Amino acid sequence: GEAKFAVGNFVTAIIKFVIVAWVVFLIVKAVNKVMPKKEEAPAAPAGPSDNDLLKEILENAIPVTYQDVVITFVNVTGIRNGQFVQINDARKIYHQEIAGHHWSAIQMTTAAGICAAVDLHRSGKLPKKGFVRQEDMRFDDFISNRFGKTFAPTTESKMDSIT
Repeated sequence: GEAKFAVGNFVTAIIKFVIVAWVVFLIVKAVNKVMPKKEEAPAAPAGPSDNDLLKEILENAIPVTYQDVVITFVNVTGIRNGQFVQINDARKIYHQEIAGHHWSAIQMTTAAGICAAVDLHRSGKLPKKGFVRQEDMRFDDFISNRFGKTFAPTTESKMDSIT
């Protein structure tokens, strides 16, 4: 027993397969021509889109809470006045009422961060083109912005006392 690869047998099997597949194709094609066509079912009435369903789920199935708290924690390490220092700051942001509407803390912080960045760009305090990094925003510009004020401390923090 020596192992042999019979190329002729392999090629013959491929040719037989192609012939059988072609014959089956022709039979199916002929049967489809002879068979009467089925009437299509009437289209289902147009319902809400996937986006509308997702919006409904998020707005109605998950309760809105106004008792949430967003905690920001900042840890900064660097050289200040020739000394290697670390400064930590933690702040709590609670829900707020603005123009008669209640806004949860997560709504406030998400919207405020995005709107402050857009507002700073619009006022020319951020680069006009290219990728704008968080580091491109001056903290003082951000925190004094009408939207960034959401993150301003309500009382003096450790960050304010260290300059």
